[in-house]
Amino acid sequence: NANIWWISKKNKLKKIFKILLKTVFIVSFIFGVSKEEPFYNFKKNKSYFPIKDKSTIVLDGLLDESIWGKLNIINDFKQVDPHFNSKPSQKTEVKIFYNDNSIFFGVKIYDDVNKISGNLAQYDDWFEGFENSSDYFIVEIDSYHDHQTSFAFAVNSVGVKADYMIYNDNPEMIDDDWNQKWNAKVQKNQEGWNIEYEIPFKALKFNNPDNIGLNFIRYIKRNNEYHSWVVLPRETEGVVSHYGHLVGMEIEKNKYLSFRPYLLFGSTSYNDFYYKNIELMNEFNIIDKNNYEKLLG
Repeated sequence: NANIWWISKKNKLKKIFKILLKTVFIVSFIFGVSKEEPFYNFKKNKSYFPIKDKSTIVLDGLLDESIWGKLNIINDFKQVDPHFNSKPSQKTEVKIFYNDNSIFFGVKIYDDVNKISGNLAQYDDWFEGFENSSDYFIVEIDSYHDHQTSFAFAVNSVGVKADYMIYNDNPEMIDDDWNQKWNAKVQKNQEGWNIEYEIPFKALKFNNPDNIGLNFIRYIKRNNEYHSWVVLPRETEGVVSHYGHLVGMEIEKNKYLSFRPYLLFGSTSYNDFYYKNIELMNEFNIIDKNNYEKLLG
């Protein structure tokens, strides 16, 4: 009995220690990241702490597994165009969890189901499947957290997928020839449409999975309307350095750590208005808080 008591006590102590470690990490992140993080004052509330869970889900876009009901929601999107930093015309909700091999995104995209636009196209055909032809959603991940490089995963409303890479934190430096194996399924319903993503960690590679960059983009074709999770002044240079954060993931580091640079053997022109608009607005560099507040009125 004494042995059973000690095992039970030890397990409880382990749990307490684990909670304390996480608390210390979160506090360290909140108070320490500002020293290194670009534009920190504009995105200090843009962090998500995902749950690690071994639940098996069917990737079908229904979002009906019990795990989706346990997760915190990201819903604080802002409109980028046509009305900068205003409330979006439609709601978007994102939930995130992960296991040892993949990260999962559940996206609820609210809309009038009869007004959703979607064009069938081949994988990675941005012109036919996305640009000014469909409603779509993009997950962008700076898994190196170098504020320079991002891996993006786009899905339109009829399930067409595309991926690309942003490098040098530059909206003009986008490599559409970067391709990875990942999956996503779309399901329409009376409230709009859903996406269920599974992105394997081996498609990303990490320097440190405890803290990575993250952003989301939504496009509504009929309004020519762009939403983003993180919105900085239009004049602020960069793209990847604007991202919020995915914090506290515990994965087998040695399995996914990568120190090899990605070699570009060619790039494809990528005509996305969202980034084209950022580039056109980068004639000034207004990044301090006072000017930002003036800009927002």
